[in-house]
Order: sequence, then C-alpha cells, then structure tokens
Amino acid sequence: MRKKYKKYKDQIDELSPWLIGAGLILSASWTADTFFELLNVWFQGWAKLLFPFFFAAMLVLLYRKKGYFRPFTKGLANQRVQPRNHLILFLSNMDPRLESSDYLPSWLELSSDLDKDLQKMEELKKDDPGKRWLWEMPLRGIRAHLPRLETVTLVCSHQSLRQAPYFLSLCQKYRDLEKINFHLSMEHQGRPVWLPFKNDLQLESFQGLSFESFDDLSEALGYILARLRQDKVPESEVMIDFTGGKKVTSVVAAAMTFGRQIKAQYVDTESLEVLTYDIKYATGETGEFGL
Repeated sequence: MRKKYKKYKDQIDELSPWLIGAGLILSASWTADTFFELLNVWFQGWAKLLFPFFFAAMLVLLYRKKGYFRPFTKGLANQRVQPRNHLILFLSNMDPRLESSDYLPSWLELSSDLDKDLQKMEELKKDDPGKRWLWEMPLRGIRAHLPRLETVTLVCSHQSLRQAPYFLSLCQKYRDLEKINFHLSMEHQGRPVWLPFKNDLQLESFQGLSFESFDDLSEALGYILARLRQDKVPESEVMIDFTGGKKVTSVVAAAMTFGRQIKAQYVDTESLEVLTYDIKYATGETGEFGL
C-alpha cells in the first residue's frame, strides 16, 4: 500500500508544474476578464479603445528592457565560501590505469588526517607542478564546509560511477568525515535516482550521467533538490560545487541556482581557495534586482 501511494505521489510531483502552469493561465484569464469589466464600468465602455494602446505601451517597455534578464554574479570571485550543511559535487573520473592502486598515484600516501594530507599535496605541487591529483579538489570542496557538513552528494558520470566506491572509501578513512552521509546521483532505466551510499550497493544495475548532456544533468540536479525539499532541507543550506566534470556541468550548476537561495562554489586550482558565486538574473546596465 505504501509503495502504491509513493508511486502515485511521484506521478503527481512530476505533473505538478504543468498543473500549476495551467492553473496560473486560467486564473490570469479570469483576473483579466474581471479587471476589464471593472474598467469598462469606470470608463463607461471606453475601455475597449484604451486596451490596445496599453498593450502597445507594454510591448515598447518590454523591448526597451531586453537586457533585463541577463545573468550576472552577485558574489565576486574573491568571496570565500560560507559553510553549508549539504554539498552537491560532480565527481571527475580518474585515469583507469590507477585502479590497481585505488586511484592513488605512486607519489602520494594518505593518512587519516585530512588537513595534513591536503597540506602535503600542496607542498608536492610546489616542488613538482606535474604532481596533480584530481580528487584533491573535491576533498578541498568538502573540507570548506566542516564541521557543519551533513551530506555530500556525488553526481557521477559513466566513468566516475565505477570509481565512486574508491573515493567514498577514501573519505571514510578521514576522522573529520566519519559522520557525513554520502549519496550517489545516477540513473536507473533512464531516470535519475539519488541513493545513500552503502558498501553493499550494487552499482552494476545503475548508469552514470552524461556530463555532456545539459538536460540529463539538470533533470538529475532537479531531482536531488526535490528530494532535499521533501526532507525539509532549506535552500539556504545547499551548495553546488562545479569544480569537477566538464564545461556543461558548470553551466548546469550555475543555472540551477537561478531564483533560489542555493549557491555555487568553485575550488580555484591555483590559489586552492574555495570561492562562492551568488548568481542572479538582472541587467548589467541598470543593476535592477542586484540587491
């Protein structure tokens, strides 16, 4: 009975944007009719002649505001990230040749102290710039939200999904990350899923997401945010890290913050600072809505 209820609830959730849109259109039409009748009474039947001029004036104003919806970043590039409770990040795929060493390069040995290991990686790169390890950046992105962080969601590509258990096993060795709940974002039969990671989770029945597909990624992130909303998680506690992945992942991460209190973050590969961006829709010419 419970599964049946959940099935219908998921179907209603999928249809709800269309139902709300239809309701908005209908209510707008009813409101316009009421408003028109009221004006017609006030102007003794002359409202029919006034409305075409009103419509033309609105078109002119809209045209003059053509730059109104250009996105800009409210937070400048030097704004340090403020810790949040829930982090979503794109897991980059490692060189498959490193699988035999649990995706650790031969020159890197890790301990159970996250700060110590990240400091060691920084020093190694100073001596030899070629000693770069892709998973250093998600670790830095995670550390920026400690000790407040409660959950981390790894959005996985086709390649990085198979590597995710290695990354999660690595995280579980750090004392600072022991209490964090990790989730995986992936696909099952063409639909997005968001599952807590467990050691017995059979990943063979799941597929990673295409990091080249805007639609697939936006659907997956939308699903994650919907699930967090169901769990009563406020948007102000969510951060999306777009350091990993490809250019499309960065665009999707930024787009998903529009009109929300969710912020986006990026780990600068040179300074190693975790920077945050509060992206809004507004015109750069007049600064409207740039408060």
